[in-house]
Amino acid sequence: MEDIARTALWVAGMRALESERGNPLFRDPFARRLAGDAFLEDLRRSNEANGGMPPAIEVRTRWIDDQVALSVGRGIRQVVILAAGMDARAYRLAWPPNTRLFELDRDDLLQDKHEKLSGVALKCERYAASVDLADDWPAVLKGLGFVSNEPALWLVEGLLIYLQPDQVARLLE
Repeated sequence: MEDIARTALWVAGMRALESERGNPLFRDPFARRLAGDAFLEDLRRSNEANGGMPPAIEVRTRWIDDQVALSVGRGIRQVVILAAGMDARAYRLAWPPNTRLFELDRDDLLQDKHEKLSGVALKCERYAASVDLADDWPAVLKGLGFVSNEPALWLVEGLLIYLQPDQVARLLE
């Protein structure tokens, strides 16, 4: 797995460590499985050796989970996650009926997540597609059933910092 894809494991690991705390900001029962035990133990040792890290991933996850709940509570039934990585919201959040969640990412990440979560029940309608976000991903999204004239919530969590300004502009066009 390439270095950029390893960040998905790192985020899953941070979510697992938070979920295992005594009073976590959120619970992600799938984060340990997604990160993998060996990767998680390496992350735990690294955190201990370096005195830990600021809880940016943990706070971000809680905030986004809250925003998702508010949005679907207001009637949004389409959610798009660009560069979905090891995100398990389709499996762990309470979704209203008929909510469609679209996950777009690289094939290796989607396949790894699919294998690790095999047998886990979805809590919404999940549509995943392997895409390169530099290509025509909106056409792929529409092919999955995304309806562009219906309201949607867009999650672009932790992606933009890896892109150049011109790449961000193209992505958001």
